[in-house]
Amino acid sequence: MNKAQKIISICLAISLIVSCAVFSYAAPTQPAPVQKSTIAEEELQRIAELSSDKYNHLLQVWSKDPNYPSDTDANFPDFYGGAYVDDNKELVILVTILNDETIDYFGNLIDLEHVRFSLADNSFQELLYVQETIENCLDSNSLDENSSALITGTGISIKENAVIVYAATEDLDNICNSFTRVYSARNSQPYNIRFRSLWMNTDPVRYTVPEQNNETFPYNVSGILVQPGGPVCVHVSGNKILPTSVGFWAKNSSGELGIVTAAHGEIQSGQSVYASKTGYYRDEYFGYISNAICRDEVDAAFVKRNTSDPERFPPVRYVDGWDFNLKSTTRLMAEGEEIYKKGIETGVTRGKVTDINFNPNSYDSTIKLTSAVLTDCVADVSDSGGIVAGGGTTSSRYVVGIVAGGMWYGTPSGQTTPVQMYYSKAPSILSALKLTLY
Repeated sequence: MNKAQKIISICLAISLIVSCAVFSYAAPTQPAPVQKSTIAEEELQRIAELSSDKYNHLLQVWSKDPNYPSDTDANFPDFYGGAYVDDNKELVILVTILNDETIDYFGNLIDLEHVRFSLADNSFQELLYVQETIENCLDSNSLDENSSALITGTGISIKENAVIVYAATEDLDNICNSFTRVYSARNSQPYNIRFRSLWMNTDPVRYTVPEQNNETFPYNVSGILVQPGGPVCVHVSGNKILPTSVGFWAKNSSGELGIVTAAHGEIQSGQSVYASKTGYYRDEYFGYISNAICRDEVDAAFVKRNTSDPERFPPVRYVDGWDFNLKSTTRLMAEGEEIYKKGIETGVTRGKVTDINFNPNSYDSTIKLTSAVLTDCVADVSDSGGIVAGGGTTSSRYVVGIVAGGMWYGTPSGQTTPVQMYYSKAPSILSALKLTLY
């Protein structure tokens, strides 16, 4: 090797050493992955805190007492399906109606940054109702002892928009089958109910309504079902029986269940009420009138169910003929909106609201009903007390009121034809009788 080659080799070696030295020195100056992760964690924490603040603000707005907010007992919007925080710490709000009006509603209450909306089948109120129904089913001791002992509790999964039945077993199918036989006899709607094992992480089993279940008659006594729009008869006095229609199921201030029907000034506290196939015969004793009001905006009576055998007539929200369930909330209808009625005389009829502040003539010289709602729906005498529903969807509608009276078209020969119907508003009834909807 000559002198020039040696010099070149030495220079190359020195260059390689310097390059390595420079590389080794420069590497630590690059941003560390830990620092990036810390920044991301801080941002997630900020979003999580915002989501928590927004969620709690909504609860405070809806709570019956803002000083004591509740996440279960509040005036939730009918379209609200619950809310949860996702993996990105964003607030996800479930709604049964997703449109600009819904988004604007929430936008007026909270900042919608880091807020997402998701469409759900069931409202949160409906999930609470299903959970309560399941609890009543479990408390009735209708399940076999083995299945009942394995069910450890119930809950609600907002993310799944479902009611959860927790069981201490791996055999969820057996629990579900046992539960289905009992629950489907009391509620025919396909609500989202899932069974989850506490023992192992397995996919939950979903409850489905059996095909053989008859939605019209989920439960009856001697062939009689006490359902909205169905018949009952009131023993007024002596041999006098007054046929009337069922409005809706409700609870009094003591939590006792019963039905609401019309009062008309003739129905009074203490009178016995019977479940009936037609309304004209006292087939099965149901309960008695505990409160009746027929003045101002209210023409209604509360029939308290016989407490000596409470399971004899379970509450029903299904309206046969219309094929929908009643929601657990009321609604005031605007002029032009459509309503759906059922009574024992004319069955199911529909019409539109024509006057929201109708003051009919007195039933007699002492009774004056005010602020009733007039409709072009058809109803007849024994339809009084029948259910009036509206809004919602074809499968579930709001409780609007009960039939209070009607008007007829008379001919010179004396024949009459019902042409219009008016009803008492449900919110006024519940307030006056101190009831809550079932």
